[in-house]
Amino acid sequence: MTKVYDLVIGVKEYQNREGETKTQWLNVGGIFEKEKEVDGYIVKSHFILMSRTFNPAGVPNPDDSDQVLISMFKVKDKEE
Repeated sequence: MTKVYDLVIGVKEYQNREGETKTQWLNVGGIFEKEKEVDGYIVKSHFILMSRTFNPAGVPNPDDSDQVLISMFKVKDKEE
């Protein structure tokens, strides 16, 4: 299996030294891809693997929503 996306949640905003507003991200899991050959075709399957300790109730909720927004970012190469 290969990790193709990181699953992250913005947990808080802060000001950096230049005064820009930035987001602190918490990695809560990933999306993985597995390839196998079936009858001469390559079949791709995707899986979500999440941290057991992640508790969505602890995510900041300024809009009083009953949903949690999880963002996906492509996994970067080690050289990047």
